[in-house]
Amino acid sequence: MTNTWIGGTSTDSTIDSNWSSGSVPVTGEDVIFDGNATKNCIINSATFPEDGGDLASLVISSDFKDHVIQTGTNTEINLEGVLSINKPACIDADHTLIFDFNAAPSTTVYDSGGSSYTVKPFVIFGSSLTASAFVDSESRTSTTFDFGSQNFVMVDGVYPNITGTGTLYAKSIYSDASRTLHNSYGSVDILAVNGLNVNSTAFDIYDYDKVFNFEGALTALGTNFRFGHTTAAFKATGEDVKLPVMGEINSGAWGTNQNFYVQYHKVIIKNAGTTNYFRMAGRVLECNELFIQDGGRLYGPSDGTQAATIKSIKRPTIHGDWNFSQVADGVYKSITDISNLDVAHGGTGLQTLGSGSILYGQGMQSVGLLSLGSAGQVLKVNSGATAPEWSSTGVQQFIIFGEEADLYSGTGSTGNANGYQFSYGNGRTNVDQSSTGTDFGIIIPVACTLTRVDISFGNSGNLSSGTTTFVVVKNEVNQTGNLSTSHSAGRFQGNHTGLSYSFSAGDRFNIRTTTTSQQVGPMRMTATFTL
Repeated sequence: MTNTWIGGTSTDSTIDSNWSSGSVPVTGEDVIFDGNATKNCIINSATFPEDGGDLASLVISSDFKDHVIQTGTNTEINLEGVLSINKPACIDADHTLIFDFNAAPSTTVYDSGGSSYTVKPFVIFGSSLTASAFVDSESRTSTTFDFGSQNFVMVDGVYPNITGTGTLYAKSIYSDASRTLHNSYGSVDILAVNGLNVNSTAFDIYDYDKVFNFEGALTALGTNFRFGHTTAAFKATGEDVKLPVMGEINSGAWGTNQNFYVQYHKVIIKNAGTTNYFRMAGRVLECNELFIQDGGRLYGPSDGTQAATIKSIKRPTIHGDWNFSQVADGVYKSITDISNLDVAHGGTGLQTLGSGSILYGQGMQSVGLLSLGSAGQVLKVNSGATAPEWSSTGVQQFIIFGEEADLYSGTGSTGNANGYQFSYGNGRTNVDQSSTGTDFGIIIPVACTLTRVDISFGNSGNLSSGTTTFVVVKNEVNQTGNLSTSHSAGRFQGNHTGLSYSFSAGDRFNIRTTTTSQQVGPMRMTATFTL
């Protein structure tokens, strides 16, 4: 159903009479702002539609005249379909405005060969849109497009902040099979980017015309930042801003598992004012073409540490400022710095290796270095399972073995001694084999932790399946938790891992059956202790 803004009574979006249907928009409707409007629309609800669902689409037509969509409060607009904007300066966001795109985009677009492209756009900026859809810079800054986990492409135009966990495909796309552009704006301009991967597949010569301008902060980027044949332009948002290059995880803000894959065709460093600039340290920028615009600035460390390197097929065009000098054809190194090769390009990222040190991987980051240990120490994994370390003890374990020869396993069965079945060595289970027999167990010689118990059932006396439950006993006291083992009718093995029962030297250990009258013997048990 279509619901068009009229504004017959007022500018308030929450008034039924302001809409063509006579009611405010609800889930599943296509909402249109066009020449039928007589007033601006001020969205006065926390969600739009007010029922909290998703609109099928939202269209702002070119004949929306001089009217704008304003926010009267912080607002979240929920969409399952396309956002189509065909009028400049039509969004006036004085409050936080979020467009939530809650389903995969479905608007058909075409690649350069005239085929329907598999990835679709969330937002269509129409042919009449040659300028920003936002009334002013504040409106743009206050607005966010949340693309969720979906994959998408972007039509040329001015975008606000974007966020999500999906993938932006860097690709030239068209409105029809004849390679007609959606508009003549000429680039994709984006403010801050949070999350997102960037990828490019099946790129061709038409992708050379696609330009992505990044004008805000880049945070929480995904593993891939690959632009194929398109152009990536960057504007620094402050001093000493990291430039996205291969392996640069920006203190953990980019990439995953310390890996960050970057690929460029053309890179542009834009004018960001007199104090803002990009910095590279110990990394390599690889591209076919580099252009530093008038006022743009890109620097290496210039402090005698790890040099930054630029590899550009074409000779870089420098109208701004940098501190690199040519060292070979197409290779430029930051001046006064020491050359080194990072891990992503086959090196270690280090200037020196300590004598006898052990190297270990850290993704694309500089190789980890463990200094030589002391005599008698052994290598083990640290407590966080993140790196190797030296230890005077290493990981030491011992095993206690117990068995029960008869066919029973139960708390009250004659001969089962109150659930204490297991015999250690060739000894009897207990002196008193009555149903209230005492626990003799076995003495633990050192402080340790019980980490695993394995029990096998012969099941010679019980042909039916069932569940036998055991508890760990320390000094005649049942410990918290149980080792429940569901067994089949035949021979069965139960494994209980990830346990953590602490024992001190001199403590007495045993395993006790708490299930009544289970006939599953003979049984064997191994208990693994870690020092």
